[in-house]
Amino acid sequence: ITPGLVTSLVEERKNGEFKDFSSFIARMKPLGLTQVQTLALISSGALDEFGYNRDTLTANIANNFIYADIVASSVEGQLSLNYNDNPPPEMIKVERNLQLELDNEFEVLGFFLSGFPLIYERKRIQEKGFVCANEALNLDDKVKVVVYISSYKTIKTKNGDYMASLKTMDETGELNVTVFPKEFLAFEHLIKKGNYVQIVGSMQQNDLPSLVVKQMKIFNLKEEA
Repeated sequence: ITPGLVTSLVEERKNGEFKDFSSFIARMKPLGLTQVQTLALISSGALDEFGYNRDTLTANIANNFIYADIVASSVEGQLSLNYNDNPPPEMIKVERNLQLELDNEFEVLGFFLSGFPLIYERKRIQEKGFVCANEALNLDDKVKVVVYISSYKTIKTKNGDYMASLKTMDETGELNVTVFPKEFLAFEHLIKKGNYVQIVGSMQQNDLPSLVVKQMKIFNLKEEA
C-alpha cells in the first residue's frame, strides 16, 4: 500500500465516511485503488468495519470493481458517482477461515494484530503436554512446543551436509530452533514459512538459547495434537 494511496484515502474520507464496501471501492478506484491494494487492506483488517468477514470481502472484490466502473461518470471533466440507477451488487457471503485470515494478516503486516491463532488452541495444547515458547526458554530437558514458523535459513556444514535455523513464535514470544543435519533430512519438507509445527527437542542454553529438534510434525489447528 503506497503512501500516496493512504493520503488519497484520508482526503477522500473527509468528504464523508465510507458507508459500505461497495461505496468505498467506487469512491477510491478513481483515485488509484487497485484490487491488489484492496486485498492488502482487507488482510490487514482495515476494512473490518464494513461488517463482513475478510473472506467475504475478498470474494467480492472483483464484482465491486465492476460496479465502480458502472457508477462512475464524468460531467464537464469532473468525476461523479451515479448510485441512483445502479444498486450495489449483493454481497456473496463466504464462511470465515480464521487460520487463513490471521496468516494473511501476518503476511501483510509482519505481525499478528487481531490475535495469534494458537491462542484458540492453547488449552488443548497444554493438556497434551506442550509448553509455551516463553516457558521453553527456561527448560533444558525434553521440551514439547507448538509454534509458527515465521522464517528460516538453511546452512551448509563443513562436511557438506545441510541443517536449518528457524525463527518460530507463539502468542507468548519467539523461539529459535536448530535442526541438525540428521533431523534436517527427516523434516526438511515440514520447514516452510507459515507452517504450524509441533516439536519435541531439548533447549541448548548458549548465548542465544535454541531448541534443538529431535522430532517434528505438522500441527493442524482444530485437530488432535
